Amino acid sequence: MKLQFPDIDQKLAIIYDLSSSSSHLYTLKNKALDHRYQEQYFLQNSRDHLNQLTVQIESNTNKVNRNIDNSIAVVQQSLLSNQQLSFVLSLFSVLAAVGISWFYVRKNILERLTQLKHNMFAISTGIWIPKSQFVVMTK
Repeated sequence: MKLQFPDIDQKLAIIYDLSSSSSHLYTLKNKALDHRYQEQYFLQNSRDHLNQLTVQIESNTNKVNRNIDNSIAVVQQSLLSNQQLSFVLSLFSVLAAVGISWFYVRKNILERLTQLKHNMFAISTGIWIPKSQFVVMTK
């Protein structure tokens, strides 16, 4: 039978060689499958690492946001306390200015006006006042 169809026998032998486990095509197919499995492994490994990085980035972002929120709260509290301190200092300054003005007006103006009133009263009633008690009005 081999002799009757040598062409077919040759083609069948080639097909048999290609499909046998010891053929070069089989070896190439096994290598291609191995590469495909490695590719899938690396892809899954990359996805796992990417997920871990995503979780870590999210965690770090939350920490940074909390730190920023805390810093903002500290700054707001500092501004509030500075505002209150400025108000207290302003109030103290106003009270000091009023106190100084009061003592100045009382000493320099009210006392002179009171003395002038007494002198005018003395003049109008004819009571003698020694010269040392006269108030001299100056600037």
